[in-house]
Amino acid sequence: MKILFSLLSNSKKSLQRILKWYSQKIETYPLVTKGLTSGFLAGSGDISCQYLVSLYQTKQSTSLSKTSTFELDYKRTFRFAFLGCILIAPTLHVWYAILSKYVKTRAAVSTNILRTVLDQFFFAPMFLPTYLTSLMILEGRNFDSYIIPKLKRDTLQIIMVGWYVIYSKYVHYN
Repeated sequence: MKILFSLLSNSKKSLQRILKWYSQKIETYPLVTKGLTSGFLAGSGDISCQYLVSLYQTKQSTSLSKTSTFELDYKRTFRFAFLGCILIAPTLHVWYAILSKYVKTRAAVSTNILRTVLDQFFFAPMFLPTYLTSLMILEGRNFDSYIIPKLKRDTLQIIMVGWYVIYSKYVHYN
C-alpha cells in the first residue's frame, strides 16, 4: 500500500511540474506553444477518429473475416496536425484576445453570452470556410470543380450544427 501511495504521490508531483512548465511556455511563447498543442490535439484526434471509424466498419462488416487491421492514413493526420499548428491556433489566439480585450459588459454572464454570439454568428461563418478550403487544398482538390461547390453545399449546414451544439448547451444549463 505504501508503494502505491508513493507512486500516486510522485505522479501528482510530476503532473504538477508538467503543468507548471506548460503554463510558463504559454506565457513566454504563447503562439508556438498553442500551435504545437493544437497540432498535437488535431493530429491525435484524427488518429482516434480513424481508429474508431475502423472499429465501427469492422463491426458492421458482413464478411466472414472480422480480422481487419487498422491502417492509419498518415497524410490525413499530417493535414489535420498542420492546420492545427499554422491556421487554427494563431487565428483563435488573435480572435479570443480581441474578444477578451474589447468585449466586456458589467455582468460576467452577459459578457460570455455576447462573446459566444460574436464567435458563432460573426467569426465561425468566416473561419469555417477558410478552414475547409485549406483542408481541401491540402488534399489536392480542384478549386472550381470541387471546393466551391462543396462550400456552397455544406457550409451553412456545418455552421448550423455548431449553433445547435451551443443552443443545446444553453438549454441544458438553464
